[in-house]
Order: sequence, then C-alpha cells, then structure tokens
Amino acid sequence: TFDHAGLSNEETGDVLDRDALNRAVFDQNTCEKIGVFYKSVAGQKVIKGVASWHECAFYCRQNDNCAGFTWTNKNFPTPSLINMCNLKPQIIIGGVIKGVVSGSRECGECQLRTDIKGRVEILTGKIGDYFLTVS
Repeated sequence: TFDHAGLSNEETGDVLDRDALNRAVFDQNTCEKIGVFYKSVAGQKVIKGVASWHECAFYCRQNDNCAGFTWTNKNFPTPSLINMCNLKPQIIIGGVIKGVVSGSRECGECQLRTDIKGRVEILTGKIGDYFLTVS
C-alpha cells in the first residue's frame, strides 16, 4: 500500500514519481483521436444510436474482434451517420474529418478498481503492469 502522500510503497520501499502516477490515471482520458477516422475494413461492425465515444469504446472492448473504433458526433457532415459507432477489426488511419473520434480497443478503459478493504487501486500501465493501492 502507499502512504497518504501516495508515493512510497510500504512493502518494497519504492518511491514513485507523482507525474508518472498522474499519467497512469489520466492517459485513459486522452487516448481518443478527435477528428481522425479509421478506414472501413472488411468485418467491421456498425452500431447506431451510440451517444458518446466512451460508449463506443466500451462496445469495442466487449467485442473480441475489435482492434479500434470510430464514432461520429453531431458535427459529422452527414446527418444520417451521426452517433454511429464503427468497430474495426484492424486499424488503418483514413485521415481527418470534422465530427469523428477514433481510438484503440484500450482507449477509455477504466483502470481503477477497489480492493477488499475499499481502497482504490490504479493500473499503472505507463510505469509497469501492476496495481498501486492508494490509501
């Protein structure tokens, strides 16, 4: 576990850089690529009426064949394609267009969990694939 400053591990004595810890928490909020679309590819799945790129990312994580997604928002130039979530089995960047958000399968994934004692744990992908317990 970590002390109340959140930086030293009682078990190993390791001290973590606060910026690295902050990046581990905030990176899931910055992985989306606004204005970038992924090309249509064979085997992609389209879901209509998706309210946000976060929801689209969730559907991507639930689909074993999804490598990434492109979601269209209210600014997309073709009204009939607004709020569409396109789940891509492979990612090929198609270019830039107004009204789209794309991301990888991992984009938007919540990296927090609570341990049995109710303490928050944070997956630290940027500083190693293990959980830190913050208390």
